Amino acid sequence: MGKKIGPKEASMRAMREGSDGITALLESVKKAQEEAVEQLKEKRSALEQEKKELTKSIDAQIDSIDDALGKLGIHATRAGTGTRQRRSREEIEAMASKVVDYIRKHPGTTAGQIKAAVGDYQAQSLSKWLEQYSGVKVKTEGNKATTKYSI
Repeated sequence: MGKKIGPKEASMRAMREGSDGITALLESVKKAQEEAVEQLKEKRSALEQEKKELTKSIDAQIDSIDDALGKLGIHATRAGTGTRQRRSREEIEAMASKVVDYIRKHPGTTAGQIKAAVGDYQAQSLSKWLEQYSGVKVKTEGNKATTKYSI
């Protein structure tokens, strides 16, 4: 086999050799491109594998922390992992009770004010949610984000 030559030398040789040289130059460029693509694919594959291993390691650490918290009676939720931590009915009813107490003490508050004061209760319709989990019917005034709640 011949020695490798750079693009400038390959271009000069192609000019000397005519159209056969151009064809050879194009083939060498194509071969170089294919090699570069293959190297990039291998690098990407290696990075994907490293990502998978790091994710496993991090998930194991999070599980360990969740286990420790669980022994203390605290149930942590995982944000952004694609898995949800379901709350028990008792936890939901306790949150509904806090919301009802807040509305009783602060009539005419909005859902945003309630969430800021009590915490995120994860309900699309506050009045229906409260009726389902606390048995209390709330009065509403206004529409959408400006709805004010009272009991």
